[in-house]
Amino acid sequence: MFGRKQLLICGAVYGVGLSVAGFLAAGYGEGTYVLLGLASAPLVAISSLLSLIRIPAFSFGAIGAIFAAPFLWGWVWSLLQPEGPRRRQFLWVIILYYASTAVILATTYEFGFRGWEYIVRFWRIRPFLLIAGFSWYGIGQILMWLIWRLNRNRN
Repeated sequence: MFGRKQLLICGAVYGVGLSVAGFLAAGYGEGTYVLLGLASAPLVAISSLLSLIRIPAFSFGAIGAIFAAPFLWGWVWSLLQPEGPRRRQFLWVIILYYASTAVILATTYEFGFRGWEYIVRFWRIRPFLLIAGFSWYGIGQILMWLIWRLNRNRN
């Protein structure tokens, strides 16, 4: 179906889309950071935890999330192989991603991550950006799992 390079490029494009949506939804600091959390959840979670225990060298914040997402998703999508160890690596990486996403979205206030309370405010100003960003996220997740499933059926 797709080779590893094509999947890497598709994942990077998905990550760029998430970064752009997250940047626009952040609204120059006046919006919500939920989409940026979705864009690079494991990295944001690790960075937030390290900054809580006073290790600021590893805290990269919103700018780091914007630039990390294309690399993260390019790598994740490149693991969507029909067989072999990469297929298992994909499952472990995506489990880590979903677990860290749940932690970030459940504890946005504790991490200083302006999330849910700002979604309502931002919705009144620019609902289209939120709809587009969450739609891009959902469509990408569905495509990723469809590719994973189709590759599994190729064997």
